Amino acid sequence: MNPMTPQALADREREQMMRRRDRAEARVARERAHNTGLALVCYVVLGAAMIGEVYFGWFPGSSSLRVAAPDPAAQRFSESRVGQVLFTGEEGDACRELKFHNDTGRFSGGNTVGCNTAVSGNNPSLATPSSRVLSIRDRFSGR
Repeated sequence: MNPMTPQALADREREQMMRRRDRAEARVARERAHNTGLALVCYVVLGAAMIGEVYFGWFPGSSSLRVAAPDPAAQRFSESRVGQVLFTGEEGDACRELKFHNDTGRFSGGNTVGCNTAVSGNNPSLATPSSRVLSIRDRFSGR
């Protein structure tokens, strides 16, 4: 038998290690290419699904989007920059009405009016808490 010298054994182990490293590098390269292709396919499918949602109206809210009629009180405020503030009294039947000037930050007026008249009268933007909750519910139910 031909005994191997320590130098020959070291060379053989080095060659085996290099072959194993080459195989591992090739395997990692194949896995990386596979994962890259898989990610690309997923992005394409996701993009197509998003385009389909918008195009076919599957996207929630896209087909039921309605523009509300402009509120007359909001239009008056945007023109004059003056808003109405109501303070209720102790009994709740008389309210103090003040005008707030948004540009100057000052209050003016101070008239005493009936709360029911001020809320249900000529100012539709003021509402009771129950009607406000119902209007929020109506917006979510899509009526």
